[in-house]
Amino acid sequence: MLSGRRRGRSTAGLSFILSEFMQMFQSFTEEEIKNLIDKLITKKLRREGSLTGRRPKRAGGRGQTKVHRQCALREEQLTVSDLGLGYLSDETISFHYCSGSCRQQRRNYDLIMKKWRKEGVSRRDRAPCCRPIEYEGDIVVLDINNKYQTLHGYSAQKCGCV
Repeated sequence: MLSGRRRGRSTAGLSFILSEFMQMFQSFTEEEIKNLIDKLITKKLRREGSLTGRRPKRAGGRGQTKVHRQCALREEQLTVSDLGLGYLSDETISFHYCSGSCRQQRRNYDLIMKKWRKEGVSRRDRAPCCRPIEYEGDIVVLDINNKYQTLHGYSAQKCGCV
């Protein structure tokens, strides 16, 4: 005869599994954990049929909007040595670089290529990324050996999604 009560599940191996997960999660960043949880929730809702006919929310959901800085020219004050070009100099220069998101530039082609990269079909094509499209003119710097060095195409002047 069946009763209306469910039988409890065994927790014999549960503590071992939990300790394994705790060790694994310690190596994750907070953002990676949030993304993982969002994916698991979306997967669970799909399985239950709650998302049928609707597109799932993107990562960063739950009312929070993820802020993506758009592709733009940024500036840092660096020494010539900090550029990593092999010139040793304490001379400080204004270095302009491109940084930010190009998500607004993605097309269906880019989404297809992203999927293919994940599947190993294509390794070469990339989604649009923020890169310099014009460079500042050359500059001359004095290194620690009192020699003048000319830097070509080292600093961005204009950025774009390519």
